[in-house]
Amino acid sequence: MTRRVTEKGKSVMLFLNGKAIALATSSDLEYNRTTEDAATKDDAGASHYEPVGEDWSITSNSLVGVKQTDGKDFSFDDLFALCKEGTTIPVLYGATASAESEVPATGWTVPTSGLTGNAIIEKITRNDSVKQNSTMTVSLKGQGTLSQITAP
Repeated sequence: MTRRVTEKGKSVMLFLNGKAIALATSSDLEYNRTTEDAATKDDAGASHYEPVGEDWSITSNSLVGVKQTDGKDFSFDDLFALCKEGTTIPVLYGATASAESEVPATGWTVPTSGLTGNAIIEKITRNDSVKQNSTMTVSLKGQGTLSQITAP
């Protein structure tokens, strides 16, 4: 019998416009199928739900790093500017193919499988405490559908 291999959270990354969020520590994805009760008198009072839509969101938690000028990833300042603009941006959430522990010279490799869609940065928070690393949380709200992509 073959033992199943688990996916490590370390390899799963969030990409916005093809770039990762710098110094990410964790992320959460939530997908909801919206339903509507379509029960009729013929259902004898029992509920009957039909799908009518979907909504999704992604939250990313990161350490706040000093802004880099190499353009490999997003810093707090970059994300704050995107939040202020309020524009819809392409999102990709999946396991990166890069096996390195440091940022590769050309930046992280965009996953070839995972989930993709468009989102707007709904909220960004920052925490700066004495004797601790500064942290930030970015919350994205999906705009439209979230689709699976698979490696070619």
